[in-house]
Amino acid sequence: MIIGASIERLRGKRAIANDSLLIEKPIEKKRVVHYSIPITVNSVVMASQHQVRQYLAYWFQLGKKVLIRNGQEALLPQPVIRGDRYSQEFENCWQQILSSSGDCYLEGTEEPIAQLLTPAWDVSPCSRCTMPVPVRTAGMPPLACPCNDLSGWPNTEVPLPRSPVSSQNRLVEIRDRLRNASGQ
Repeated sequence: MIIGASIERLRGKRAIANDSLLIEKPIEKKRVVHYSIPITVNSVVMASQHQVRQYLAYWFQLGKKVLIRNGQEALLPQPVIRGDRYSQEFENCWQQILSSSGDCYLEGTEEPIAQLLTPAWDVSPCSRCTMPVPVRTAGMPPLACPCNDLSGWPNTEVPLPRSPVSSQNRLVEIRDRLRNASGQ
């Protein structure tokens, strides 16, 4: 077993310097499995509003609700995405979540959404289903992923939840990459 440190930037959105503990464990003679455990060093890592919005949008697309007023009311905006942006229904729900008194949380979780916006939390992909999940920057992780109570999930035969995509911007990026590849 080899233990080493490497600087890792996850998903381009985490430009904050994180050290990772990289453990290489040979399974067979030719295959190596890499485990990466984020460790915060001299910086504050926290979930941004963008990450928390994306976290909620992904789970809304799977039918999870946000419970507010101590579970008395459930919010599930539909549709979540309209064209190249979040829908007005989603935006209204997000504003209602931000204006709540901190007693709202995603169905199947125990962490209030207001807490996710503090330095004590980050949003990372679930190791089981790759969906975004809240993770404490220090301390014990949550007991279960919100997918824990979804029967038949993860399901790789259906499209995964996604973020809004601007088709025009995406086509411009592809065009630019093709130009750069051809040397123009």
